[in-house]
Amino acid sequence: MSEPVSFSPFRLDPESGRLWRDDQPVALRQKNFALLCYLAARPGRLVTKQELLDALWPGTHVTDVVLKVCINELRQALDDDPKQPRFIETVHRRGYRFVAAVRPGERPGPAAATAAGAAATTLVGRAAELAELDRALGEALGGRRQTVFLSGEAGLGKTTLLDAFLSGVTAGAPADGAWTVRGQCIASYGAREPFLPVLDGLARLCRESVEPRVVDRLRALAPEWLLQLGGVLAEDEREALARRAGNAAPERMLRTLGDALDALSRERPVLLVLEDLHWSDHSTIDLLSYVAQRGEGARLLIIGTYRPVEAIVHGQPVRALKQELVLRRRCRDLPLGLLDETAVRAYVAARFPDAARPGELAGWLHAKTDGNPLFLVTVVDELAARGLLAGDDRAAPAAAYERVGVPETLRQMIEQQLERLPAGDQLLLEAASVAGMRFAARTIAAALETDLLDVEERCAAVARVGRFLRALEAEEDADGSVTARFGFTHSLYREHLYSRIGPSRRALLHRRVGEQLERTAGASASELALHFEECREHARALLHLRGVAERALRAGAYREVLAAVDRGLALVERLPRDADTATTSLALHLTRGQALLAANGFAAPEVREAFDHVRALTEQTDDTPQLATALAGLWAYHNLRGHTAEMRAIAARLESLAERAPFPGARSMASTLAGVTSYQTGEPARARRELEHALAAGEQRNPLGFVDFGAPCLSVLALSLLMLGHPDE
Repeated sequence: MSEPVSFSPFRLDPESGRLWRDDQPVALRQKNFALLCYLAARPGRLVTKQELLDALWPGTHVTDVVLKVCINELRQALDDDPKQPRFIETVHRRGYRFVAAVRPGERPGPAAATAAGAAATTLVGRAAELAELDRALGEALGGRRQTVFLSGEAGLGKTTLLDAFLSGVTAGAPADGAWTVRGQCIASYGAREPFLPVLDGLARLCRESVEPRVVDRLRALAPEWLLQLGGVLAEDEREALARRAGNAAPERMLRTLGDALDALSRERPVLLVLEDLHWSDHSTIDLLSYVAQRGEGARLLIIGTYRPVEAIVHGQPVRALKQELVLRRRCRDLPLGLLDETAVRAYVAARFPDAARPGELAGWLHAKTDGNPLFLVTVVDELAARGLLAGDDRAAPAAAYERVGVPETLRQMIEQQLERLPAGDQLLLEAASVAGMRFAARTIAAALETDLLDVEERCAAVARVGRFLRALEAEEDADGSVTARFGFTHSLYREHLYSRIGPSRRALLHRRVGEQLERTAGASASELALHFEECREHARALLHLRGVAERALRAGAYREVLAAVDRGLALVERLPRDADTATTSLALHLTRGQALLAANGFAAPEVREAFDHVRALTEQTDDTPQLATALAGLWAYHNLRGHTAEMRAIAARLESLAERAPFPGARSMASTLAGVTSYQTGEPARARRELEHALAAGEQRNPLGFVDFGAPCLSVLALSLLMLGHPDE
């Protein structure tokens, strides 16, 4: 079929590769578009599954599942109910029938084509990459887990290609669709929260899925992950789950989510999509490595995007992971390059099918933009806005284009386009750049201290143009109100806008954004810390950095703990020397000791140094519980080193503290450590008395967070009784 057809409210144009709903283009993957064309060309006729497979996947072995996924994506794009179909009817076990009334249609004119702008559904110059993604999906649907890395510098179309591939694959898809976990790493040069893009994607999937199965699987197999997802669990359920989950070791965090993803993939295919990995935390890279290399089969497709140069500059390990996986044949590498002139010509033909001199225009565009897709689209939009691609002017020679003064670089072009916006809209976009790649209108209204409805309307107007912003799905706030959300269409727009803001205004906007995000509880601790650090409110930044460190500690992400603590200690140096600062410094050093103990082992020299420092600080502040924790950490160090004299001295000091200034768990901890010390020095009778005293004291509180004092108390007591000749006890 090559002629356009209509089936209300849609128009299908096979020649230009477009589907329109009224006057709006509908994005479809190439394979789905071909499937729709094939069915629409045979209205009312049963088309068998085998016929479709032979026609659309010639010479390729694929299963019926691939066809089902394409049909489901088409139904989502057409808003078609499979139980009461208006367009595609399923003939059980045989095939499909196109049931809508089809009539000849007209191709949209030049004005409509120009209005579609960058939203043109034809993806040019990326056919090989899209085909490779389709092959990876087919392998994953067959039960062989797949990993694909899309790499390329800013503006080369990684997100555009990804959107084209993922179009129609959404959370809460029909029963035989797919679950998509899609998250984005945040450009932050401060402390990073562990697993942030994965948690972001999981939270969105859990909130948006129409079925509870994702939450159920996480509750059963990965409770420590479910606990970190905001807005998913009720508070009472969160508290009960926290008591069951406890703190997680790094290996457990990786294993439990791997188990949960595999279990989910047995019900539906799972797509784990992580963007901008050049800004990733180390724990997310560890997770990718683990999940990609698990030996079990799974209907799982992992896709990661990153900028190679950014990854090198900021020392991110994503490139090393990709190289390792390529060597082990565990991933596909899809580097995106610049478009060649043939691809630019195809883009011009898709945007302006009746252009009089498409070859000349394409040649000029390619020379002007070097084939950078974002620059190409931006220049074409500029020419269309100036009227050079409409009417008789669309045949103008290259010299005419040169005379209009199109800037030489993409950033100059962005600046030129920004200058055409009203001053109020420029200020709005600058405030949005402070909030991040995605933001709520309520946050920008607070930053600008202006009316929320006005901000929503202005953001929506900018988004309708499709250049700087795009509308996102609205979210419900903690107070039950619904807030419009938007996102920048490309990170380069956000980066350029942020660079325009002067230091004083930037600090003011960061403070207002941070305060608004604090009120709505909608931001990560690392994001809040960054906002308050940028506005020089170091005490508030420290509060959130402690939250980053504590959350990372619970997740077993020790590198992120140490990074947050080091950042916090640097801020401590800028604060007044008072009691609050001393308390904060103590808490950070203690967290550092806990992380080092868990990451490097009890006997590592740096563990002793860290807890010695904490002991010195606590003796200055007279903080008994923290001092006891530091002493317990030192006892653990000496225990592994076999320093029994030091162990005895620390145990005696803890018993003295428990008598002088008792706190919850103090007596149990002191008696347990004293009893274990006595057992190791060959005094089982004394060990028995001390350990029974520990049990009688009650609370087996765990002040270190990594040492369970209840287990050694019981086990060493059993060994002491055995040595004393009481095996029955």
